[in-house]
Amino acid sequence: MISANTLDNILNELGIEKIDLLKIDIEGYVLKSLPGMVNTLKRTQWLFIELLGQDILCVSTLRKIGFHLKALRGRNFLFKNET
Repeated sequence: MISANTLDNILNELGIEKIDLLKIDIEGYVLKSLPGMVNTLKRTQWLFIELLGQDILCVSTLRKIGFHLKALRGRNFLFKNET
């Protein structure tokens, strides 16, 4: 069995409260991973993410958290948290 942990749990354990830039490249698993990083994203200023499918759902979810798309190049999206 492979053990896994959420980004929220890991950063809480490390005591990291603010993130200036978070880069996510998890080969098409962004949508499945978002629920485990919502608290982390809320305290992240910039998000650089590669989206490989389900782009509209991912962008919609990120907008609900407060992110706005600032740049797009190929499959790479740059968002800024404006909350």
